[in-house]
Amino acid sequence: MICPKCEYERQPDDNASTPDYECPNCGVIYAKYKKIEYKKQQDADKKTVPFFIKLIFLIPLWILGLAFSYFLMPGGNYLIFIGFILVFNWVLMGFDLALEPNPKSIVILVVLALLFMPYFSSYEATLDTITGFDGAQQRKDAEAAGFFESTRYKAHLAKIQAEQKVQAEIQRVEDAKHAILDAKIAAENEKKLAAAKLAKEAACKKSLICMGDHLIVTAGIYCREPIERLAKYDYKWTDGWLTPKFSRYHWKGLFKKIITMKGDELKLQNGFGVMVKYNYSCDIDVETEKPIAVRVNPGRL
Repeated sequence: MICPKCEYERQPDDNASTPDYECPNCGVIYAKYKKIEYKKQQDADKKTVPFFIKLIFLIPLWILGLAFSYFLMPGGNYLIFIGFILVFNWVLMGFDLALEPNPKSIVILVVLALLFMPYFSSYEATLDTITGFDGAQQRKDAEAAGFFESTRYKAHLAKIQAEQKVQAEIQRVEDAKHAILDAKIAAENEKKLAAAKLAKEAACKKSLICMGDHLIVTAGIYCREPIERLAKYDYKWTDGWLTPKFSRYHWKGLFKKIITMKGDELKLQNGFGVMVKYNYSCDIDVETEKPIAVRVNPGRL
């Protein structure tokens, strides 16, 4: 056997002093040396890719990834991040055209991933700034509406806002017209109600029955105290819940301006201490509905 290193041809008597896997002349291990030589030959045969060539591949791949993420996968910053890691590893860690990785770059790759992660987390904000959209939501709304340019989408929004403003102004004018009309109708109705009330009151003041029934309660309230002041001694009212103080009435005079209300639910004490039944009358002005004179007479009506 010939040594691959020193080219010494092994003799039969060398087996007694040296193992058959070791060269008796230089001491190299045949298999180990052949493996090293084979590896050197492989490395020599490989065509190394210069760094600038790899950089030429990096730039278009990066732009392509941005475009793909923006137009096809909005918000897909993680896709760009993964592509960045692969290309960056290939460029900086010695990948060749066959994309055979260098295992020693794994640790460095993980460190770089951790360092660059915060920058990629703000990808959408950066992309929105570049494209001119006011936030990721506006960009997504624009894409949903079929707009991929911020200027066209903002012009579309401005047009919609202008139309809404015109419609709002038209609605405001219509509401103002309706409000004026409603106010006018309400004023007319109120005027009619007031006129009807005045007409009803005027008609009632000309009717003895209407005015008398209306003044029964009024007379019981306002005529009571003046009548009580006519008593020389004690007095006692005999009316109850169902019996009014005034049960009769009639016009006083020909002009129908005064109504005389009459009743007999009163007892007055005489000089001997005896309670005697009395009737009484109260003249009430129809216009003011206030008493103007009261009288008492012994006996019932």
